[in-house]
Amino acid sequence: MATDAFRSLPTYQFLASAGIKPNKTKTYSLDQLLSAIKSAHGFLPALSCKNGALNSISYYFNLQGTVMSGTLVPFDTPKRGTCPKTGIKYLPKAN
Repeated sequence: MATDAFRSLPTYQFLASAGIKPNKTKTYSLDQLLSAIKSAHGFLPALSCKNGALNSISYYFNLQGTVMSGTLVPFDTPKRGTCPKTGIKYLPKAN
């Protein structure tokens, strides 16, 4: 079930479709990032930053039914992440 959820959330594509791509110098606002994800996924995740850079994205789901045969139902984040409102870096992955 977790693998299916992960595959259904191509975050890089969500952001890229809004013109947001990893870059060492460009910064984005929290609204830009959240808007791009919400327009593609339909729900708001929590964005966490470390040292001014996007570090993780947490999506939230409720489980309807059992773990073996249930369905994950997305919902908006119940809490705000740690990213500032402006100046967020979306850095390329390090090798």
